Amino acid sequence: MRDPSADQGAATPVLLPDSAMIRDGAAFFPPNALWVPLPDPRGGLAGGLLLGRADPWHPAELQLLAAIGGTYGLALAAGELPR
Repeated sequence: MRDPSADQGAATPVLLPDSAMIRDGAAFFPPNALWVPLPDPRGGLAGGLLLGRADPWHPAELQLLAAIGGTYGLALAAGELPR
């Protein structure tokens, strides 16, 4: 399992490990957690999406979320451009 913070600037979703934080929050958050980074074009991180659901993530969904994360990151960065 990779560290999500190591993926700054990459649009690769990361399955979050089964950690105490996730287990303790099970009453509030589904068991299959996913971090989708939102990279900006300057190589930084514009933000991220934390997604969760009961069913495991399918590889095709991870590819789609990677593309969506890249697009959202560009959109967020575009909103910060000087006018």
